[in-house]
Amino acid sequence: MLSPNVRSYSWTMRREELDGIRRSLAIGNGLPPSQIEAVIDACDRLLIERERIEAILRQLGPVWTDARGALNCLHAVLRR
Repeated sequence: MLSPNVRSYSWTMRREELDGIRRSLAIGNGLPPSQIEAVIDACDRLLIERERIEAILRQLGPVWTDARGALNCLHAVLRR
């Protein structure tokens, strides 16, 4: 279910996978729905933050010409 991230050798969840988990919540589970929703919401916030960070890093380009601006944007994303 989780996708390998080759660069860091860790596992990251994709948005589609989170949506699938959200849909399967309706089927039922051993955990109370409120706890499942809390985990899903936390994953959703982390995915949004990750997407914002990745977009900022893509703007740097290969020579990191705007490193200062990117660092300021990253700081703003992480402070939310």
